[in-house]
Amino acid sequence: MIDGRLGSSSTALSRCQVYWPTCFTQNNAWGLCRDLAIESACFDQTLVWRNGLAYRLGGRTTTGSTVPVTTYGTYSADGFTWTSQTAPFTTLQKCMQGACTFGDEIFEFGGYNSSGVATSGAIAWNPSLAVTRAPPVIPNATRMVGGSETSSAARPVGVCAVPCGPFIYLIGGAASGNSSGDGSCCIFRYVP
Repeated sequence: MIDGRLGSSSTALSRCQVYWPTCFTQNNAWGLCRDLAIESACFDQTLVWRNGLAYRLGGRTTTGSTVPVTTYGTYSADGFTWTSQTAPFTTLQKCMQGACTFGDEIFEFGGYNSSGVATSGAIAWNPSLAVTRAPPVIPNATRMVGGSETSSAARPVGVCAVPCGPFIYLIGGAASGNSSGDGSCCIFRYVP
């Protein structure tokens, strides 16, 4: 699934893109993509797959605001239906965060918190048990300058979370949604 979409007036649409890489067509050799209604108009959310459901986590409704929505949604491919629910914990109310599933938990890293402030915090949520825990925060990025390692600012916004083997890799990120990398973006390896 691909993120929500913006309309021509820079407001969120209630649509997302679904991509099936295993479905090959004559005109689209890389897979089949279709437009799908989503339960809440938003963008800059993350979408993850867990136990037969797609989860839409966080997001925001207008450009220029970093305050996230207070809901999350689940999508059932069996019934082709979305269900919107209030996020059970304010720590799950984020936008521009990285997220992935690992084991029974959904991990969210960085992004903007419920107050609209960029945060390096992380959260691990088990929806079946309705519990969360706080993994270590994302460390500041480092880089080599003149042969020595220096620390730079945290880069928690827009980080990509990728589970691979026994680890979760955090790739990229920026200090804010309006900044670009300064060459100090790192790849972090996290042990859940």
